[in-house]
Amino acid sequence: MKLSLRHCLMLAIIFPMLFFVTQTVTQQTCTELLYYAKTCNVVTCTKDCIKHFPNSSAVGQCYPNGCHCEYDCHS
Repeated sequence: MKLSLRHCLMLAIIFPMLFFVTQTVTQQTCTELLYYAKTCNVVTCTKDCIKHFPNSSAVGQCYPNGCHCEYDCHS
């Protein structure tokens, strides 16, 4: 079976897209409001998220209404 340059280019484009889609589906993240606060420190928020979700790779993010945690839904 001969592969033309056109087929090779199509495969080079399609395979990374499929890989990205499967990684996105398997690594879902959830977001949860940890606490309300008028001011938020991202370092403190992240530390609090790690304490609250010890079995996942939690990350704290500051929003206008307080500290939100992003974590792996499957943990």
